[in-house]
Amino acid sequence: MSFFADKNIFPHIRTDKIKTLIENQNVIVEKNVLITYQVYKKKTQLGNVFAEKYDVILHQIANKNIGNGNSTIVINDFFSYVKSNVFLCVRSENKQACKFYEIVGMNCIGKIA
Repeated sequence: MSFFADKNIFPHIRTDKIKTLIENQNVIVEKNVLITYQVYKKKTQLGNVFAEKYDVILHQIANKNIGNGNSTIVINDFFSYVKSNVFLCVRSENKQACKFYEIVGMNCIGKIA
């Protein structure tokens, strides 16, 4: 599977950003699901919330076959793998993403203006 070749399916995935994340080993590709993330090296403010050193920011999750359930499996494996707090920012109008993150147990804890 190539997320780079499927720009019509994954137009938001920047090739240069993915290459950097791959070099830093901050990419997981499993079951045709891509997760990109980063581990904080210091306490970091996210809007009105603080992530501590070693907490994780989830940049994106993309499933080549939306609706097949693999995103839920892979993100739950990811939560077990990182063994720390996981943060992400999602636009409130992105109802599909908000619903997915609620289903997998994430909670809204703050807002970024």
